Amino acid sequence: MRWIERLGPAPSRHAFIGFTVGVILAAAIVKSFTFVPIIDNVNFVFHEAGHQILGFFGTTILLLGGGIGQMIFPVATTVHFLRRRQLLSAACCTLWGFESLRNTAIYVGDARAQVLPIIGTGHDWHQLLRRWGLLESDTHIAGFLTFTSWSGWIAVWLIVYLRYRQGAEEREINAEKERRAAIIQRARESERIRQSKRHPD
Repeated sequence: MRWIERLGPAPSRHAFIGFTVGVILAAAIVKSFTFVPIIDNVNFVFHEAGHQILGFFGTTILLLGGGIGQMIFPVATTVHFLRRRQLLSAACCTLWGFESLRNTAIYVGDARAQVLPIIGTGHDWHQLLRRWGLLESDTHIAGFLTFTSWSGWIAVWLIVYLRYRQGAEEREINAEKERRAAIIQRARESERIRQSKRHPD
């Protein structure tokens, strides 16, 4: 799995345990809230910025701009940390992206019911799915996006785990090499001492 090695140095045992605990706690929080107070407020800022920036390219892109906008920053930061070979930072940003996808899934699933509070002139996904003739499939699409989101969380953790295991094996091999080198060095030193006693100057 050479491609995993290119992601960056393997995390230490303590770093991997901390990452795992953080993922579990974050997943529990995300699962417990429809709107995660801190992170979804950040997502909302990028969502609205996406509408404003992409709105120049037509109505459809304007409506899609919110979802695109709230994914751009997680993707950009993931790429940034991957280029710097900082695996755990990239993993955290990727998890943020999958959380944002889950947030979008909730919004998509509300396309027909429209019970979620909306800031703006209308429900983006109601308008989009109606344009595409998919309004009756809103909950199915939302289910697929939700499944993709949680699958992404698992995939990210697995990649970090595999890199950690690689690192642990590398450390074991290096430690064994060092032990053998130390044994050889001690043996040589003992032989040198015996030779010096056998043939004193």
